[in-house]
Amino acid sequence: MRSGVTSYVETSRLQPGATSGPDTIRCKFVVIERQGELALVVGPVDRFPYHADLVDRFCTDQGIASSWVKRPDHVEIHESGVRIIGGGHVRIERGKRKMVLSGTSRAYGPFPSDHVKHLVATDTFFGSYAVTVQ
Repeated sequence: MRSGVTSYVETSRLQPGATSGPDTIRCKFVVIERQGELALVVGPVDRFPYHADLVDRFCTDQGIASSWVKRPDHVEIHESGVRIIGGGHVRIERGKRKMVLSGTSRAYGPFPSDHVKHLVATDTFFGSYAVTVQ
């Protein structure tokens, strides 16, 4: 299964030695399956306070038919073969080079840890970070 991370976190903030911004970056993420491919969509809470904000942005960027069911909590995808399979939170500790993926999305439910572990093992977004999936 092909997979990848769509990150709305500024990559310059994740690089070793980055000095701008806080040492801990709090993010949300959703896992979206599209015709057998997985996408982990991640963004900082200060720009994406709800998981639905991530879904809306990803769908807009990818040209996927979707609409708000209940703003700001829930976006529904209308395209066949595309579904949201859960969400959670990411705590990025830049100084310690650690990321922790945990929690659940109230709108979309818990994330499938096996899929997320696959993404962690195969995507360069996680780079030189030690990653824990809880």
